[in-house]
Amino acid sequence: MGRELIAYHPAIWKKVKWEEDYPNILIEPKVSVEIVHHGIIN
Repeated sequence: MGRELIAYHPAIWKKVKWEEDYPNILIEPKVSVEIVHHGIIN
């Protein structure tokens, strides 16, 4: 996250207090899975 922020939003990067703000960041991962083959066991 940090690398993308510094690359595309350098002004915001400079304002962030990492020790205080980073632990409070809400991260919501979104995962999509497609099973294309299966093994011996169904």
